[in-house]
Amino acid sequence: MEKIEIQSASSTTIFLNIRKPNGKIKGVVLINTGTCIPQKIYWKFAEFLTENEYVTITYDYSDAQNYTSSVSHTDWIKDMQAALDYVQNNYANEKNT
Repeated sequence: MEKIEIQSASSTTIFLNIRKPNGKIKGVVLINTGTCIPQKIYWKFAEFLTENEYVTITYDYSDAQNYTSSVSHTDWIKDMQAALDYVQNNYANEKNT
């Protein structure tokens, strides 16, 4: 798993965890977690997808690891957009799902 640090328009740093298959890539899956649900909840699903030839990317929204947060949904949308921008800028030649 590769860890990438990106900046969000919400003024926070987002850490992407990127899993890449060993061979052919069928596509790229960005997993946007439920609000206040840490990305680690989705890791087994991400690993399954990677084993089936998909690049998978998981991340936490601002302060999402605490299961509760005072961060606004507007900021989480900015975090989601930052992650999507990363996918579009770095995997433009792959099928994005």
